[in-house]
Amino acid sequence: FCFVFLLFFCLVVGQRGRRRRPQPRHQRRPPTRTARPSWEPFGGVYARDWAMRRPAKQVTAKYWLWIPAFVVALAVAYASTGTWTDALIALNVLSFLVQCYYPAWEDEGVLLSDTLKTPGSSHRLFLSAFLHAGWYHLGANMFGLWQIGRLVERPFGPGRFLMLYLASALGSAAASLWGKRFAASRGREELPTVGASGGVFGVMVALLVFRWRHGLPFQELWLAFVLNVAVGALSSSVDNVGHLGGAASGALVALLWGPRYVFLLGGVLVRDVPLIRWPFV
Repeated sequence: FCFVFLLFFCLVVGQRGRRRRPQPRHQRRPPTRTARPSWEPFGGVYARDWAMRRPAKQVTAKYWLWIPAFVVALAVAYASTGTWTDALIALNVLSFLVQCYYPAWEDEGVLLSDTLKTPGSSHRLFLSAFLHAGWYHLGANMFGLWQIGRLVERPFGPGRFLMLYLASALGSAAASLWGKRFAASRGREELPTVGASGGVFGVMVALLVFRWRHGLPFQELWLAFVLNVAVGALSSSVDNVGHLGGAASGALVALLWGPRYVFLLGGVLVRDVPLIRWPFV
């Protein structure tokens, strides 16, 4: 019960603010010298209410360099921490600190409905998963990732765990993007998306699938998932479509690439026989 409560608390708090942002890009006001409230992180350097309106950048031929830069950042974080759970937490914290001191990082990374339509915007599919709406949003998501990620990374191994997390984050972004465009077609207000909760949902559901597949108790995980989806459905500030996309992606990866232990010789030998081995063998 304590595990369910902590997981529910972390994901619910992590959901809050996932879609919060004051103004779409075309409505942003120019920089202002108005004194910022002292309760904002770092004395207000995290300038959400004063998001800058900048002229559109010219997309250069080297725009694709964000991909190797992202790979290098992942490699350095993993080499420094030793586990992907800790590496992803470190990258999220570092990204939030960059948000605090350089608001343009957030401005360039939030997931908007024009992602993929606007040249030079594909990076938002991943970068938005490393941005957060505030300290509580960041702390709750990272605590949830730390609690669940360690349990999943052990049986999955580093390669499959990284694939699981990134696929969940990408699936969450894709579902959220579809939801934004669908809402826009109905004349609803666009709410940009940030947060790692889509990836955390995917990791949680992957643990649920792993336990279900091997006959282990999974009811508390299922309860936590249902409660979080139900709470998200009641809040207009939660990107529930993104959460469901991350959960579905995590379930798919766990089913196809996740550990599937086969016991031989009366349990003396144990083999991991996933449905799809490539590219991990």
